[in-house]
Formats: sequence, C-alpha cells, structure tokens
Amino acid sequence: MAATSEHRAAGRTLAIAAAGSLLVLVAFTTPLATLPATAAGVHAGPGAQAWILSGMSVGCAAGLLSSGALGTTTGAGACSWLAP
Repeated sequence: MAATSEHRAAGRTLAIAAAGSLLVLVAFTTPLATLPATAAGVHAGPGAQAWILSGMSVGCAAGLLSSGALGTTTGAGACSWLAP
C-alpha cells in the first residue's frame, strides 16, 4: 500500500509541475499573437516592440524557474520512480 500512495503523491506533484509549465508557456505565447495590436495601441515603434518581446522572455524564464523549483522542492524524491 505504501508504494501506491507514493505513486499517487508523485503523480500529483508531476501534474502540478506540468500544469505550472503549461500555464507559463500559454501566458508567454499569447502576447505574441497580440503584439501588433498592443504595439499599435501604445504607439510603439520597432525598438519598443523588441522591449515588449524581451520582457515576455524574462517573464517566461521566471515562471519556468519557479515551477521547476516547486517540482524539485515538493517531489524530486517522490518522482524518482519515473527514471530509475
């Protein structure tokens, strides 16, 4: 029974880490589709559009690092059965 509950805990941890990564990637790619409208709305030139895109990359990195740290903190040992 202990192995079964460990597998469930590992599955939950993996699901949380995967959901966090998915959310970050969705939040990162959505502004790419709306960049022309956003740039037109704030009267941004080509240089300002580059800053908008750079800011998205920083946000993506921060979110992925946070979700990775969460997965490591809560389940590195619990998920070790995935890659023996």
